[in-house]
Amino acid sequence: MKNIIISVNTNKSDSEKAVREIINWAEERNITVLGLNESCRKYVDIIKHDDLKVFDPDETIVASLGGDGTMLKTARTIVPYNLKMFGINLGSLGFLTQTRDSEIEQGLNRIFEGNYSLDKRDLLYSQIDDKLVIAVNEFTVYSAIKQRMVSIRIQIDDMDISNISADGVILSTSTGSTAYSMAAGGPIMMPDVHSFIITPICSHNLVQRPIVIDNRRNVRFIALNGDCDISSDSQSNYKLEQGKGISIKKYEKSLNLIQFEKTSFIDVMKEKFFLGKDPRLC
Repeated sequence: MKNIIISVNTNKSDSEKAVREIINWAEERNITVLGLNESCRKYVDIIKHDDLKVFDPDETIVASLGGDGTMLKTARTIVPYNLKMFGINLGSLGFLTQTRDSEIEQGLNRIFEGNYSLDKRDLLYSQIDDKLVIAVNEFTVYSAIKQRMVSIRIQIDDMDISNISADGVILSTSTGSTAYSMAAGGPIMMPDVHSFIITPICSHNLVQRPIVIDNRRNVRFIALNGDCDISSDSQSNYKLEQGKGISIKKYEKSLNLIQFEKTSFIDVMKEKFFLGKDPRLC
C-alpha cells in the first residue's frame, strides 16, 4: 500500500482524532495520505476527483470516516476508478461502516499485510442531463410537490408493468434493501443476492406490492401527471418533468468494500436493526 485517500465528516466529534491516527500510522510507513473532500484540507493536500484515475487500485485505499451517509457519498465518487473502500464508523448506525474508530490501527495493519477480502456490491446508474449518476442504495422518483401523489408508469425492458399513484417509487439494490426501501415496506435481501427491488412509496392501491427483479433488467420510470424529483441515495437531486422518463440499469463496476472477517449479514441485522427480537421479551 502506497496511498491512503481520506474522506471525512468533520461534524463527527471524533473525526480529528481518527484522521490524526491515520496520518501518524501512514507517516511511520512512508505512505502518502491525501484528501478527497474539502473537510480534509486542514490535515492533508486535496486531490481533484478526476485525478483518482492515476492511482493504482492495488496500491491505494480510500478511508471513509463518518457514518453511512459519508460512505455513500464517497463510494459514488470512487467507484468508476475501481478503488477499495475502508469504512470507519464515527456515526450511530454504521450499517455499512463496520470498523469502529477504536479499531483503526488494527484495520490498517491488516490491510497493509494483505489480510482482508473484498465485498463486491452491485450498483445502479442512470444518465441524467448527460451526467453519469451512480447509486449505492437506491434511486427514488417522487412528487415535486410535497404532500401530493404522483402517477408513475413502471417499465421493465420497455414492457409496461403498471401505473401507480403514490408518493413515489424506489429502485433499490440489495445493499439498499435495508435503507429507504425497507422503511417503505420492501423486502430485506442479502448483499450477495444479485437483484433489484421496485418499491412503491405509500401507494394508493392495496394490491401494489414491491417487486424483486433480475439486476440485468432495464427499469424506466415515467412521470405521468406532474413533475417529479429524482434522488440518488437521498443525497443528489435532479428534476423529471411531466411526460419524461428516467432509465436505470446495473452499473458495470462494483463497490469494493474492504472486509476482514466474513461477517454474517444476519448478525449485523440483529445488532443494528434488532432482527428477530420480540419487544415483549426485552
